[in-house]
Amino acid sequence: MGSLRKIAAFLAACLLFFYLVPLIVEGLKATTERIRANQTGLETVQVVGHTMAYRTYGRGPDIILVHGFSHSSLCWERTIDALVRAGYRVHTIDLLGHGMSDKPYGIRYSLELYARQLREFMKALGIDRASLVGHSMGGAVVLRFACSFPSMVRNLVLIGSGGLRHGPSGNIAFRLMRYPLLGEFLILFNIRPVVRLINASINTNGLVPVGDDYLDRFILPSRTRGYTYAFLRILRNFGTPLWEVEDCAAGIRTPSLILHGSEDRLVPAESAKRMHDLLTNSRLVAVPGGPHALMESHPALVNKEMVQFLRPGR
Repeated sequence: MGSLRKIAAFLAACLLFFYLVPLIVEGLKATTERIRANQTGLETVQVVGHTMAYRTYGRGPDIILVHGFSHSSLCWERTIDALVRAGYRVHTIDLLGHGMSDKPYGIRYSLELYARQLREFMKALGIDRASLVGHSMGGAVVLRFACSFPSMVRNLVLIGSGGLRHGPSGNIAFRLMRYPLLGEFLILFNIRPVVRLINASINTNGLVPVGDDYLDRFILPSRTRGYTYAFLRILRNFGTPLWEVEDCAAGIRTPSLILHGSEDRLVPAESAKRMHDLLTNSRLVAVPGGPHALMESHPALVNKEMVQFLRPGR
């Protein structure tokens, strides 16, 4: 009987530890507003009641680049110059809960929220119509936007895009983080060696060397208050209608370019083929050996395909 009590006490102490430590760490984090104030070239706008961060480059027809889950506008560094040289005004945005945008508690993160965010962003900047480029979850965001506001979309570019149902991710870290308490604790290990390993294993398949400067900038948003809440609320709802466009994708008539790597470890290549079948006005470019983050691993190919696809009167 005494041993059972000891085991129960030990388990209770473990649960308390897993519960309290993340709460304490969260309370010690800086606000996004404070970190954002030290960033150069960053602009902000009010959308859906919160502050959204973005950067704008060049002049010409508008293109909006939308990052994927747990990333930020950082992922487009190898894309921006090519689009600016091609004569476009390029906007890289941070979705709420990501990057240097606000990370409010209690908000219902969903594709619907992000479609509204994107719409209010365009209205605030006086953009009536734009080409939208989305990576991973960002692809699902622009697809939902195209479903809801088709007249505001000129073209779609989908890179390793989510939005359709497929099998569970094989990434064990993401699977473990779905569990209450464990996810809150594991995210505390968002440090260079761990992030370098995860990025190599699921985003670039080890094809791109990742320097310390990039990692520091990648990790920075996770050091702000509210990031953990947003990360886990989104991750734990993947695979539900909140994050799918199954209900409307077949009705999208917008010209679309689908770029997908054959070795994508997060969104299987079969999903891109089904996306191509659903989007009747689409072109699929399958990249042999390509990973999930094609714009980082194969920038020359991605940029060439995008510029050719977006060219007026192609």
